[in-house]
Amino acid sequence: MNTYANLGVLAVVTWQVLFVSVPMVYFVISLQRYYFNSAKELMRINANEWLIQRLEILSAAVISSSALAMVLLPPGTFTAG
Repeated sequence: MNTYANLGVLAVVTWQVLFVSVPMVYFVISLQRYYFNSAKELMRINANEWLIQRLEILSAAVISSSALAMVLLPPGTFTAG
């Protein structure tokens, strides 16, 4: 829920983030489905560590791509006026 709230604030402040975040939300949902479907086979491995690691990698990719998009956009794109 915290992630979706942060995403909402980012979308209001900089709507360009939606170009990266909408596909990432789809990817996260499919990753969660894959995880829950394969959790029985992964019980010998600590399944929470597996999910946490994948979600941390995904969140790092979202933050990195958002920062890259903000650097590559022309100056004055994020003016308040």
